[in-house]
Amino acid sequence: MADPNDSRAGGDIQPRCLSREQAARYLGIGRTLLKRIGPSPVRLGRRLVYDRVDLDHWLDETKSRG
Repeated sequence: MADPNDSRAGGDIQPRCLSREQAARYLGIGRTLLKRIGPSPVRLGRRLVYDRVDLDHWLDETKSRG
């Protein structure tokens, strides 16, 4: 039986870690604004990535501050 999480089996896996460009698109803002006011990225090896969970949490906090 095929693993439903295997993208080769037609599953749709959404990455949790996003590049700055992907994270900015996810939030609907520019890369420069994300770098200036957004959450801090996480270092994975030599890459800096944004955790989707952190982005959601940051947006929720930003909304509640008005």
